[in-house]
Formats: sequence, structure tokens, C-alpha cells
Amino acid sequence: MTVDGLIADVKTRLLAECDDALEARRQVRFGALLAGDPVLRVPAVHEAYSSDAVLTTSWLTGRRFEGLRADVSQG
Repeated sequence: MTVDGLIADVKTRLLAECDDALEARRQVRFGALLAGDPVLRVPAVHEAYSSDAVLTTSWLTGRRFEGLRADVSQG
């Protein structure tokens, strides 16, 4: 890969990371895929309060990853 190609790739990835509408679509998709999972939950996206520059989701209280990992490794 050339330096110009690398810069173009980084630019594309940074812009995608800043695209809250894209992130919202992905979060809704993951929520649908994980619906009904007894352990994993994905916060709901509130589209009425979101835009390309703002992503508004529900607040979910959860567990730290380390605790979940310890429980899974014991079972």
C-alpha cells in the first residue's frame, strides 16, 4: 500500500467512525441480532433525538467485562 493509499484509508475509516447515523444503523442491527440473548443487551437507539452528528441511546446498567469473563470461564 502506498502512503497516499494509507492516508485515504485512514480518512475513510475516521469519517465512518464519526458518522453517527451509520453507527445507529449498526447498533439497531446488533440489537436485532442479539434480541432475546440472556446475557448481552444492546441499548435502543432513539432516532427522534439522533442525527448524522448525534447518537442518542438508552442507558443500560451492566456488568464490567472482567466479571462476565470470569463467570463464563467458570461455566
